[in-house]
Amino acid sequence: MIEQALLQEEKRLLLDLKAKMDVREKASREAQLRMEAMVQAEQAQAKTHARAEILSLGPNEMMNGWGGNAQGDEKEPFEDFLNDEETENGGTVVRSEWREVGEFDLNTK
Repeated sequence: MIEQALLQEEKRLLLDLKAKMDVREKASREAQLRMEAMVQAEQAQAKTHARAEILSLGPNEMMNGWGGNAQGDEKEPFEDFLNDEETENGGTVVRSEWREVGEFDLNTK
């Protein structure tokens, strides 16, 4: 009978411990779900804010790359710009159509 009582006591303690662990695990899962929900809400809010900023821009600002970044005064590059050579005064010299033996042309296909 004493053995039975001790065994019953151990089972009760084990069940109590298991119940406490289950409660902690459930609380931990709920906390993790709340954190994930908060992160998702923040991400959704950031997307909404970004969309609102885009929509608030005028058509000219969107066409010019968020306003002020456009460089409309750029010259059209030469067709053979990869093989152009710069001169000392900053200008470029376009090489002729012929290539020397062993020279690599970046514009050829």
